[in-house]
Amino acid sequence: MAVARKLAEEAEQCGPQGAAAPPVVAETPAPETPLVKVCIPLNINFEINRADILPEYDLDIVKVADFMKAHPTSTAVIEGHTDNVGTEEHNLQLFQQRAESVVYYLVDKLGIDRSRLEAKGYGMSRPIADNATEEGKQKNRRIEAIID
Repeated sequence: MAVARKLAEEAEQCGPQGAAAPPVVAETPAPETPLVKVCIPLNINFEINRADILPEYDLDIVKVADFMKAHPTSTAVIEGHTDNVGTEEHNLQLFQQRAESVVYYLVDKLGIDRSRLEAKGYGMSRPIADNATEEGKQKNRRIEAIID
């Protein structure tokens, strides 16, 4: 449960759904094991117009897999977000592909069952920073794992 609390604290770094929906305790048959919704921000940078995951980001994705293995009934939505550079249609498609790359990595390399994962590209619809600055744009180009 300590891992869940730590990851729940990290949810504050996630997009609007993290701020709007803080970790939630849901009713379960066994009150001593409540369900918690957590967001794990993945610090993955992609090459321009590419969805390939570079080896230096393995540990970020392993963090998600380890959490899901420790909680075998959990499911996750891997969300792809971007800044406002480029067309909305292109960004939505690119970040859907990037989210799917993370899903495939979790399945193929880390053994997470595909039925527990969903990829969702949000493009530029959920910024967490101001797109008027380069720093803000970098923060908006992100992948998040929302785990139930």
